[in-house]
Amino acid sequence: KEILMSTILEREGAIVEDSLNLPENMVGTIVGKGFSNIREFEIQSGASIAIMGEAGGQGKTVDVTMKGTPAEIEIAKSMIISTVKEAEEQGKGGGKKIPQ
Repeated sequence: KEILMSTILEREGAIVEDSLNLPENMVGTIVGKGFSNIREFEIQSGASIAIMGEAGGQGKTVDVTMKGTPAEIEIAKSMIISTVKEAEEQGKGGGKKIPQ
């Protein structure tokens, strides 16, 4: 049923919204210098991306919200997760595991 709905939404070009909950200390990695990463994610995926959450404190998280077609959101989500995982492997950011 979910696959059918996804296919219908994609065929109709429906705009949907999805989000990832990530450690706050990964915001800089996601955004990039001068917003370069987030702009690249938006250009390559076609989705619009916003980061929302409260600042400060150990263990805080932020929501990375993506709007677009289901295909655009999947591309954006994949790019963001890949970037965060790469940063974690290089020891940047907080090292908290990414929720799947």
